[in-house]
Amino acid sequence: MVNNFKGEVFASGYGIWIDYRLNPGGHRNLFTIMERCDGSRTIADIAVELDLSFQAVWEVVSMLEEKGLIRFSRTPI
Repeated sequence: MVNNFKGEVFASGYGIWIDYRLNPGGHRNLFTIMERCDGSRTIADIAVELDLSFQAVWEVVSMLEEKGLIRFSRTPI
């Protein structure tokens, strides 16, 4: 996955905001996963690195791809 953004994403502007008061783990995961979509890691790499399930990472990554924030690449950058 390769990001299509520079800097921090204005999550609420993309409709992907997770309220840190209601779901602190989900909020943290959104941003830690987003930081790792740098073209050098796979979904499985991120899941192992963050000790999350593949499915949990996939849900975030697919949401980011749907919003145009990342794209999938067959070759690492």
